[in-house]
Amino acid sequence: MPMTIPPETSIPSSSYPIDLSSFVQLFYDDQASERCLGRFEKCTVESMPAHVQRLLAHEHHMTVTVEQHFNAEVELKVLQSQHTGETYWRKIVLTLRDSARVAMFGLVRIDLKILDAPIRNAIRDQQAPLGRILIENDVLRKVRLVDLYRIEPGEDLLACWPRPSSERSADTANGPKSSSLAPIDLAALSTASTASTASTASTASTASTTSVDGARAPTHGPCCYGRTALIYCDHRPVIELLEIVDGQIET
Repeated sequence: MPMTIPPETSIPSSSYPIDLSSFVQLFYDDQASERCLGRFEKCTVESMPAHVQRLLAHEHHMTVTVEQHFNAEVELKVLQSQHTGETYWRKIVLTLRDSARVAMFGLVRIDLKILDAPIRNAIRDQQAPLGRILIENDVLRKVRLVDLYRIEPGEDLLACWPRPSSERSADTANGPKSSSLAPIDLAALSTASTASTASTASTASTASTTSVDGARAPTHGPCCYGRTALIYCDHRPVIELLEIVDGQIET
């Protein structure tokens, strides 16, 4: 059965900021980030559709939140992963178990050395969503919401949530349109974008932020929404997250 959470919403906190551009460049090179992932603009809770607020504007695990929202269990699909020393990062989607539809797209970076061996092994096995692993192993943890974003989707997000061609140019100023979750070609998505190498990761902090964090998302066309978040384990920041949902999906 899907996990449930109490009805609680928290105000975003940026006391521990995540450099979005540097984080994204662990997974995409500088030229591919906007084309493959999208253009980002920070937004407020109030500017988001109500269903997106429920999905993103909180300090709970997204595994639990997505399962509660769709009243369905989710499965983890790892599209790309890389492991260097005690740092592990991956590109993932959460899909609804009964339909294989994509409910969430995510980028994750984990400092494994803080975690016990059974938890590290479960994460590297790539079989269960991260939130479920931490909850079932009763890890002392705190999810902290950092920033919220409105996103003009790039190729990877449009592979998750395709739009009819006529809809791509439609004005969405009057709010999101209702749509059903779309299937995704996981094999195509896992090879569509260029993951960075370790050398790219080492220089990411000096790279330009124009393509991801500096460009305004347009007010026309379909949009997605996302959040950056941190998970503290034993009071230390261990997991960095970028979690994205479709702005048009309500149920």
